[in-house]
Amino acid sequence: MNQAVKRAIRRESGKLSGEKRSEYYDFGFEYFGPFLYGFTTWLKQRLEAEGLTKVYFFSRDGFMMQKAFDLLAPAFPKTQYVYFSRKSLRQSLLWKCDGFSSSLKYLTYENFISVGRLLDYYGFGEAERESIAKTHGWDLAEDLPWATLSDNKKAEAIYEALKEDILRKSREQYDLLESYLNSIRMEGAVAIVDIGWIGSMQYALEEFARLSGRDLDVHGFYVGMNPENPVTGAAEGWLYNKGDLALRKSLLCFFGGLEKLFQSQEGSTDGYTWKDGTAVPVLASYEYEGDAPVLSAISDWQQGALDFVKGVLKDPAAVETAALRDWAMPLVEFGKSPTLRGVKLFSFFYNVDGTKQYFVAQKPVFKYRPKELAHDLSNSVWKTGFMKSVLKLPFPYFRIYDSLRK
Repeated sequence: MNQAVKRAIRRESGKLSGEKRSEYYDFGFEYFGPFLYGFTTWLKQRLEAEGLTKVYFFSRDGFMMQKAFDLLAPAFPKTQYVYFSRKSLRQSLLWKCDGFSSSLKYLTYENFISVGRLLDYYGFGEAERESIAKTHGWDLAEDLPWATLSDNKKAEAIYEALKEDILRKSREQYDLLESYLNSIRMEGAVAIVDIGWIGSMQYALEEFARLSGRDLDVHGFYVGMNPENPVTGAAEGWLYNKGDLALRKSLLCFFGGLEKLFQSQEGSTDGYTWKDGTAVPVLASYEYEGDAPVLSAISDWQQGALDFVKGVLKDPAAVETAALRDWAMPLVEFGKSPTLRGVKLFSFFYNVDGTKQYFVAQKPVFKYRPKELAHDLSNSVWKTGFMKSVLKLPFPYFRIYDSLRK
């Protein structure tokens, strides 16, 4: 997309060049906005081609997708924003598992999984994890190797010590999830929209439908999708899918950053609870709650992205200059080849899955022990950004990442 088109769209959006804007707004307009427009245009075309009118945008990652889609297709049948997460779906299935080894089958692959992350997977909240760790003398930050997890005596001891609570919590969530699905009328042929990657949420939803006897035909639409789980319904990716993986690594080197850009300012769905006889979602604490500068930055880049979409819709001629995938390329290249400025812009990014994990290095390279550096790089969900942040030199970081992934 050339600069003349960008200027034309900026004029149409009402954001004139003389106005004062934050660097996060500019990032949203220049990088995230084109990506968001390309994805939602593709989504609209696919929904119309498949004749699907019941569309569910999954919480957090689906927040900006729904906002952009509703701008793009205001006459489309009403979409729903619904509360699901990997945790809320898989927790409802654990009581059906036959023992420790079977209980691990819904875990998402990582090189290492911390004790805190394992407890989170089994359905224990932050306060519960801390109390349990204190009672049993467990270190929440202790890492367990994924490759031997099913034979790991520490992991098995954790499961056996907490098995009764794990199964009780899971059965409660199973009943609650069934009620929640009834309340949002999720049945028959439905479209679900999320960021994607390996299909774990669609697989868990389909597993629940199978176990509960629910009539549910799921069609998943994602930014990228290469299912590692045996999903039964359609699972389509915009930028990559099982039949075309050319852009997969280009996205996965920055997949954590992509998720943060899309997300709402609310916590992840921990599960469900009863309220006046109806199942309602229970949300975890939002990781950036109370952090005014970060909340302002998120609002700015999301507003910039939506202003871009509005600008495109006011200037249809600009759209003719780019194929749908081309709209993604500015953001894809940002993630693949980050600058020091770009790394600094998002140095606050982190995930909380049992323990806090920052995307980029929080200290200079000389303060790292070799094993610690390898561990933090392995756990980072912005690999190229982490390497740039710790080394700072102009190396071909994506090529390094690509070679490490082979």
